[in-house]
Amino acid sequence: LVTEKTAGTLRVIRNGRLLAAPVDGVPTVAARGQGGLLDVAAHPDFGRNRLVYLTFSAAAAGGGSAIGTEVARGRYD
Repeated sequence: LVTEKTAGTLRVIRNGRLLAAPVDGVPTVAARGQGGLLDVAAHPDFGRNRLVYLTFSAAAAGGGSAIGTEVARGRYD
């Protein structure tokens, strides 16, 4: 799994090749300045539970111009 920071997409490289379609279900990302889809980390027991953690930049609630860093957890199926 790799992130594309400014595109806000999560991609899969399998057997040395980038798969054509990005992973579905990635949160909306605010790709401004240094922001975007940042890190991806697999849970230590990923082989069993398929959990993945993402850090990303997101617009603040309420519609202001502020951006913050958030963490999300999801299951890779």
